[in-house]
Amino acid sequence: MSNFEEGPPIASHTKTKSTVDRSAGLSNDRGTKRTTMTGNQERMKATSTKKERAKL
Repeated sequence: MSNFEEGPPIASHTKTKSTVDRSAGLSNDRGTKRTTMTGNQERMKATSTKKERAKL
């Protein structure tokens, strides 16, 4: 009985922890990707405007 009672909580705890870590990692990866994408887009816009200004 004691082993059975101690077993499930530990398993569920490790499972939830792994899922939380995975979700956090995914969200962090997505966040960094989004920031880099927006940064690149902003840089592209800045360079295009500079080129257009140079042409004008």
